Amino acid sequence: MSLKPSRSYLAPLLLGVWPLAGCFYNPTGSTTDTATTTGEELTPQERACIECPDTAKLCFCLDPEADTEDDPWVPPEFACTPASVAVHEEMCRKVWELDKEDELTPDQFFCPSLMCGEDTEDVPTTGEPLECASWSPASMVTTSGGVHFMDDADVGDLIADPSPLLLCDDVILAELATGGGFEVDQADLGELLYVLGLRDGDIPLTLNGFSLETVEDAMFAFNELWFVEGETDFELDVQRPFAVVTLYYSLY
Repeated sequence: MSLKPSRSYLAPLLLGVWPLAGCFYNPTGSTTDTATTTGEELTPQERACIECPDTAKLCFCLDPEADTEDDPWVPPEFACTPASVAVHEEMCRKVWELDKEDELTPDQFFCPSLMCGEDTEDVPTTGEPLECASWSPASMVTTSGGVHFMDDADVGDLIADPSPLLLCDDVILAELATGGGFEVDQADLGELLYVLGLRDGDIPLTLNGFSLETVEDAMFAFNELWFVEGETDFELDVQRPFAVVTLYYSLY
């Protein structure tokens, strides 16, 4: 089964790049239940893309009692309908011991959409929709002294509505065949991640010291840097064929 990029995940990397374009892709190429063929348990992402590929979401709840050395996120759950999102939200509300009239904040609970598909060839590269006519990544990013600058309002808009990335850019983060990381693919000239200095074959390692090895790592980095710390300066360490390089970003 393949998971196309949920541009919601972009957030961690575009943030400071990431709404990397949260673009995660599982290149196994099979739509069968891998749990029955390999004996391995399906991840929530894989289960969602089998059961409801058009409406799949992945819901995260922060554990208020997690120690600093522990993974602070309750294992994510998938959702196919608004009702199932509401169920997960209510469960998270109980974790936080909130009354019904109290609202969970985005740094406590959020459910980004997944984009599921057969393979990357399904991502359109021509015949873009009218919404893309005004999509101009080059106008959103300026570079000076080796630092890429973006307006934090533009990043906030993409986090709130990642559809321009979904509709207009083809970039994905392909899961490494060896596991434990993702590789940038289809970062074409003029697209946002290309403008932000990323190239095909790049393997994002850390963002401001936070690991980007898994989807959960990326979402944790996003939460801590964007919601908790309100960070505006970012250092993204990227593995390239012969060296690890650092890309620098600043929001204004």
